Amino acid sequence: MIFRHDDFFRAITLATVKWVHEEFLKRGLIETACIQVCYGNIPGLLPGVVEYLNSTPNYDIQLHCWNHDRYDTWDTESIVRDLSAAMSYMKETFGRYPTAFYPPFNASSESVTAASAFLGLDLRNVGTYIKHYINAPAAYKDTPAIFFHSWSKDNLEALPALLDLSVPEET
Repeated sequence: MIFRHDDFFRAITLATVKWVHEEFLKRGLIETACIQVCYGNIPGLLPGVVEYLNSTPNYDIQLHCWNHDRYDTWDTESIVRDLSAAMSYMKETFGRYPTAFYPPFNASSESVTAASAFLGLDLRNVGTYIKHYINAPAAYKDTPAIFFHSWSKDNLEALPALLDLSVPEET
């Protein structure tokens, strides 16, 4: 299962990123950071976070978007151009290209699918939100991703319980 953080943006502090990651590390889980590139300004938006992501184990860094647009309303060529720029910036910033694309609003279309395939990105847009999973984990046991979205206080408070539900019990 993927624990997906969308929208790494300026409101996220390094202290919060470290606390969240420690919660994953305590349980031996990998977290996926879906980066919103925001016009190539990741380092300015996230002081210290880029360095932390690059120096810490158990992080899967993938692509969320360039500027949080509704790609499902765009043509394939425009999506390819936008995501190509984001991918290049991610390579420069994180030392590797993303392999997956998590579109904003989980929205897809034929153009999004075609652009993802053209760029060699695994399109991933299915999952559930953290509160739904915590309230009824059995109903979402086969979901491929849990969205830990927007770093809200409620999500931060719910994270340890979510992670505890996700760790298989030893027999």
